[in-house]
Amino acid sequence: MKYLITGVAGFIGYHLANNLSKKNLVYGIDNLNGYYSKKIKIERLKELKKNKNFKFSKINLSNWKKLKNFLKNKKFDAIIHLAAQPGVQYSLKNRRSYFDNNIKAQFNLLEIIAKFDATKKFIYGSSSSVYGEKSNKNETFNIEKQESFYATSKKMCEVMTKNYSNLYKFKSTALRFFTVYGPYGRPDMSPLIFLKSIYNNKKINLYNNGSSLRSYTYIDDVVNFIIKSINNNLFLRDKKNYHKIYNVGNNKNLSTINFVKLIERNLNKTSKIIKLKNRKADIKNTKANIDLAIKELKIKPKISAKLGVKKMCDWFISSSSNFK
Repeated sequence: MKYLITGVAGFIGYHLANNLSKKNLVYGIDNLNGYYSKKIKIERLKELKKNKNFKFSKINLSNWKKLKNFLKNKKFDAIIHLAAQPGVQYSLKNRRSYFDNNIKAQFNLLEIIAKFDATKKFIYGSSSSVYGEKSNKNETFNIEKQESFYATSKKMCEVMTKNYSNLYKFKSTALRFFTVYGPYGRPDMSPLIFLKSIYNNKKINLYNNGSSLRSYTYIDDVVNFIIKSINNNLFLRDKKNYHKIYNVGNNKNLSTINFVKLIERNLNKTSKIIKLKNRKADIKNTKANIDLAIKELKIKPKISAKLGVKKMCDWFISSSSNFK
């Protein structure tokens, strides 16, 4: 099988490529932008390039000409689109980046799939942020508004992709990721921020006084969700529907302060916590309703928060200075 993964130097992209390239040919593209440290992305790529089944190209998806030249003569069994501009707080002041790297980038990919028949399966990352404060809702819930431009960009990508899929008859799947954590994690996300701060004896800011709930989902479970989505034969046999949405997360959520306590236990340290009010656009409570995934994909998370945090801490302790 031959796959294309965009955002391959990112957290989820790296782990997915690492898994798929063991038995398949994987092409990975990434623009290696500086939203967070390039050192971490280079470290991930270094690991991936050890596998002869992995091929990397540096490409910005908003560059139509370069992307078209790369894709127009290639056919993939699936394209997994994970490249995006993340971050709720960053989107409050940097909306242009979300238009270019989320909306425009996905538009370019969809145009190429439509023009050159590059794949019949398009799986892409969306976000639990589209729900706002409407926690534990299923995929058919009517979402009236988003709390940030990041969430808006993700919802717009879902609407756009559904339209393309119906028009050009290719299968597409939106995966609404809930809080993902684990080895090689994103340094701008709370799990690694907490871990680094506790390890280095620095203060931790806990917004909403540490009471916010998150569906912390270990990266291996997320990768398994994606692979199940790629091989979703029930959906492939459906002659009427061309676009699916699945929530991808742990259906057991945890408060941020209890997540911090799990890290403390594994590092045998006590953190210096500063409790603060909630920030603008931050969601207080999320919980993944994965009933549809359990029913159709026959999958549910296997890694508990206790085990997942231990795995993350073990990796961090033994990792390079690029992460510390």
